[in-house]
Amino acid sequence: MYKHNGTYISNSGRFVTFKRVLLFSRFPPKLPHRIHVETKQLAKDAGSGIIAVPNENNARHFNVKLEGPRDSPYEGGVFALDLTLPDDYPASAPRVRFSTKIYHPNINAEGGICLDVLNEKWTPILTIRTTLLSIQQLLTEPFLGHFLEAEIGDLWKKNEKEAKDNARQWTKDHAMTDRLAFDTEQLIRGMLPGIKAIQDDNNARNFNVTLEGPKDSPYEGGFFKFNLTLPENYPQLPPEVRFLTKIYNPNINTEGEICLDILNKKWTPILTLRTTFLSIQKLLAEPLSGLCSKKTAIGELWKKDEQKAKDTAKEWTERYAKNAASSSQTNRK
Repeated sequence: MYKHNGTYISNSGRFVTFKRVLLFSRFPPKLPHRIHVETKQLAKDAGSGIIAVPNENNARHFNVKLEGPRDSPYEGGVFALDLTLPDDYPASAPRVRFSTKIYHPNINAEGGICLDVLNEKWTPILTIRTTLLSIQQLLTEPFLGHFLEAEIGDLWKKNEKEAKDNARQWTKDHAMTDRLAFDTEQLIRGMLPGIKAIQDDNNARNFNVTLEGPKDSPYEGGFFKFNLTLPENYPQLPPEVRFLTKIYNPNINTEGEICLDILNKKWTPILTLRTTFLSIQKLLAEPLSGLCSKKTAIGELWKKDEQKAKDTAKEWTERYAKNAASSSQTNRK
């Protein structure tokens, strides 16, 4: 491809659109096919809790965000890593370094990682994705046979509880700041069917959400608006959620407040905006699955006369959430 009088032309003589030019710029023709394929796979599925994006100026360099595994001392944190593919990749392993400070016996103060698949156990059959999954697993199960940080490793062996407490504190101090950006990016990349969430331009912690009533439920065909706000110490505390559209549901009161276990006692920092939306969606699909379904008048009616309760829910859906006009405005006073 070459430029002639300000126009890009391919070697075959055909004109190339600007979008195509950007693609060539990001992934040069000399880049091996293997890296092309892996990059596309990472865009589709880098692994649960992992985001890996190639650098705009260097397709061999990836900016990685890794979510701390559940039930580990890194839970709730988001860790930034730099991953670079050497010129002879996949004959040689990727070079990976933590950018976020982390308290771990196999990761040193410079972010270097002691991991077999990055060294003697690397084989060309391994990929960027499997490498990142291995690093994520290392956070769940530190390798105590060899340390990069001897002091941390010795403490982990002698007093595991104290070592894990230190790791939790470091996670809180150094790995919580990127959580909002991580959740938002995951939400954009993997938006759920029937859910539209828009981040407030003036407040990044506020989301305006429209949820489509689940199929085969009394809310089918309706569009329900709710507001989601993240507290300052999110993800230590759960999001605050309130329905704006009136809805007849045993777990949502007349003020739009939601009775949902993960928004209360069962919240943990590992949960995300995406899982929150899924749980709210389930409340509409399965009204009696909610925490308060047995404690409200609507819940009692739902158990005694399910058909009558569903008919009422359908009437409310028709009245308040069925058409575009009602779904585009707040109808709760």
